[in-house]
Amino acid sequence: MAIAKLRTLITRRGLVIPVSRLVFRYYDERDDWYSVDAPVPEEFYGSGCPKDFQWFLDGTLETAIASPEDLCQWLATCSYTRDADLFQSPDFWQHPRTFEQLRRGDCEDHALFAWRILRGLGYSTEFVVGFDRPDDGQVGRHAWVLFTIDGRRVLLEPVCKDPTVAIRPLEEVRAGYVPHASVDEGLRRRLYGGYVRWYLDWEHRKKAKLAGLAPGPMKSRDTLLHQC
Repeated sequence: MAIAKLRTLITRRGLVIPVSRLVFRYYDERDDWYSVDAPVPEEFYGSGCPKDFQWFLDGTLETAIASPEDLCQWLATCSYTRDADLFQSPDFWQHPRTFEQLRRGDCEDHALFAWRILRGLGYSTEFVVGFDRPDDGQVGRHAWVLFTIDGRRVLLEPVCKDPTVAIRPLEEVRAGYVPHASVDEGLRRRLYGGYVRWYLDWEHRKKAKLAGLAPGPMKSRDTLLHQC
């Protein structure tokens, strides 16, 4: 039943993708990081996402950044600020030029700036939204960046203020992140197994709550992402 509902949800969102391939691969391997190409709509990434990711690539940035290391140094000087405090909005996605000027924002603002810079430097890169699992155990919505350097896939944690550890090999940190969807340097979009896990968990919690077994409010699945 959960698989059927997942298929219905994806169809309703206009995601004409090989749903069974994603779902059954997840069931076979429980791999949050398995992904498929999919025309993921912008609202799936977050309510503050504009209608076209090309918008984030328009205009010219003034900051001269020549390497991923320079990028991490620059991001470390920026302040993490929630949208509610900075824009009085639950989810507001800044253009990289705005973020460059304010040097304040939340995780997707840091990540989108990093994604654009890495793209401009010629790296194969993805802006990713999903959930993270920090050391304190509190799971939260998040955005980060993947890119390939010297043939190795690495993860850039955009709000890390220690440049020496902001970039880590993906295989070392993947257990701490649950990806849902991404967009790459060519504006191609992908849907990840982590979303399948989230959706099935949501269905389980919903049924448990209806049965009186799970205290606390349920969040709508339509608030999927993304207000870190």
